[in-house]
Amino acid sequence: MKCFLCNERKAKRYCPAKHRNICAVCCGEKRGIEINCPDDCRYFIKGQNYQQKKTTNLRIKKDGIAAFQKKAELYRKDPQMFAKIEFALVDAYNQNNRLLNEDVVSALQIVLKTLKSESKGLLYKHKSEDMVINDLADTLENEVNELKNNEDINSAAATNFTKEVIDDFLSEAKFYNEQNTDKSSYLIHLARFHKDRPGGRAAKSKIII
Repeated sequence: MKCFLCNERKAKRYCPAKHRNICAVCCGEKRGIEINCPDDCRYFIKGQNYQQKKTTNLRIKKDGIAAFQKKAELYRKDPQMFAKIEFALVDAYNQNNRLLNEDVVSALQIVLKTLKSESKGLLYKHKSEDMVINDLADTLENEVNELKNNEDINSAAATNFTKEVIDDFLSEAKFYNEQNTDKSSYLIHLARFHKDRPGGRAAKSKIII
């Protein structure tokens, strides 16, 4: 029997989200993106673990273990900041699935430039000629501004911390942009970990076909 999603390959894997068999290729390409995989699906778990292990090993080879140690240290200080930025990127991708890794890199670079100017006492908002990138940069800036505008935190310390967090996201986005042939691989990676975000294609695919 052919896979009902592609109508090309043999359907050999049972999909608990669709309650039908699908092919391995559709399972691998659409999991957590177009298919709302349950968290206990063995194929989803295996796929996520494989990708995470593969990416971690490649990044360690490229950047060394220090990059992961720094990320862990930043995350411990404010896990909510990391979650908000990831949510912002996933929501942007869910609204525009043409968004690319390079768009994320450019938007993060703009935010980082603005933060660096601010730390030098220059209130200058950097811009791109691309409106899509500007919109994404504005969204990310809105998230980091919540921390910077917190009256309980020293403004200089808050700016320095947000610079480090944005720089960490930038390094990760650049890595995906350089290592993967899929031009949206970083956004897909984040979307799979936050597959139940409102507006996501997987969240919309709960109807059994």
